Amino acid sequence: MWETISSVLSTGLVLLIITLLLLYYYGTKNYGYWKKLGVPYMKPKYPFLGTLYEFQFGYKSVKEFDEEIYEKFREKPYIGTFCFTEPELYLIDIKLIEAALVKDFSSFYNRKKRMLKKSGYITSHLPNLVDHQWKSLRQKLSPAFSLNKLKGMIEQFLFFSHGLMKNIDTFIEKSEPIESDFLFKRYLSDVIGSCAFGVNANALDDPNGDYSHFCENIYKPSSYRLLMRLIRDYYPNLMKLIRGNRYDERLEEFFVGLINKNKEYREKNNIVRNDFFQSLIDLRKQDGELAKNVIFDDVLMYSNAFIFYTAGFETVASTLSFCLYDLATHHKVQEKLHRHIVAVLKEHKGKITYESINEMHFLNQVVSESLRLRPPIGEIRRAVTKAYQIPGTNIVLPKGISIVVPIQCIHMDPKYFPEPEKFLPERFDPEKNTIRKEAYMPYGAGPRMCIGMQFSNILLKIVVCQLILNYKFKLNPKTEIPLKYATSTYFTAPDGGMWFDVEKR
Repeated sequence: MWETISSVLSTGLVLLIITLLLLYYYGTKNYGYWKKLGVPYMKPKYPFLGTLYEFQFGYKSVKEFDEEIYEKFREKPYIGTFCFTEPELYLIDIKLIEAALVKDFSSFYNRKKRMLKKSGYITSHLPNLVDHQWKSLRQKLSPAFSLNKLKGMIEQFLFFSHGLMKNIDTFIEKSEPIESDFLFKRYLSDVIGSCAFGVNANALDDPNGDYSHFCENIYKPSSYRLLMRLIRDYYPNLMKLIRGNRYDERLEEFFVGLINKNKEYREKNNIVRNDFFQSLIDLRKQDGELAKNVIFDDVLMYSNAFIFYTAGFETVASTLSFCLYDLATHHKVQEKLHRHIVAVLKEHKGKITYESINEMHFLNQVVSESLRLRPPIGEIRRAVTKAYQIPGTNIVLPKGISIVVPIQCIHMDPKYFPEPEKFLPERFDPEKNTIRKEAYMPYGAGPRMCIGMQFSNILLKIVVCQLILNYKFKLNPKTEIPLKYATSTYFTAPDGGMWFDVEKR
């Protein structure tokens, strides 16, 4: 009997050892990839986890992690890394970055090819599409962000800003500080909800409503969501096996229902508005072929309305908070901006219009500098779409390999921005002309840069203009200094909120 038990245990031990060895082999077999190509690289410590595990599992923000890599290898043109077991190339040299994003874009026009849900109701959007699907849809959606369309949305920006200021006044009356992220997300729920879905979300007046609840949780930092995103991008078969999903199915049902309801209402009542949602409705009515085997159907309409909302909601809210932080910690700049706004508006009979905002050059410098210090997304990824030889080398990157552009780190490199840690709006003064255009890319660069860049910029400037025109901002002691950044998200976002004492002018 004991011999049988001993034999079983021995066999089990052998099988366990073989299994562990196979797992180790599978989890490390790609780790020699960059060495074979002759590329300097970060050596992974553990099987399967690669070199980015501290960010992947939420131990560090993407900002902190990228800065460590960049600082360690800043003298090299690029460095090999591994996301799990997948090799990725971090580009450091600005000329290589410009080549990948602009000059040689035809070799890098895709993002990482992602596994979309079978239904794809809110995931088949522009950033997720590849090849001819992306190109065709980009061309079709671009008119929705034309200057004429954006000018038509300014009235909505201004209308909802009255609700924002009403909320701020309430805090002033109670002698309480404001938490900017809380207020801005509700303001943006109203603004972008109106432009993207054609609804009045009423988030400023009803922060506990269904709309506010779902919107608040879309991009709320979560290790689980980040892990699901990474598995989706790098292990799509595993994603299918575990039936993983970044979003709660109730979220999908809510937004699809919201879009359908408002689409039907507009069509039934012959309502036509000059907004993004109307552009999607018009495209859907055409029912035309965007490209070979690509029809603008309900799925594409749902998905692109959803991404327009979500992409703007999180990024603009964080940028507004960071901009207020910069102004609250630089009182002289805040007062200079106030005088500048008053002077320009005096020439426009006190009216905030596209033309008056466009003449506020110092406002543009302030917003641009805040975006430099903390771009909405600290890094971008592109996939090699055809074999690419790195200029000046014999190294050829095969199709499918990802490259990473650490935008945040480029923005903080003293080679391109002297005294990069300082908030100096004057560096964007066009008369000084000291900015290297290829080194400044808060919205990405090249043909695949953010399609909503103009929308975001105009909205940012209008909100900052109104706030500084009517209020003075000081940092409240609740705000932790130095700032901490959220982990478990690709967005540059504050961790724990930012608090301000506000005084009426």
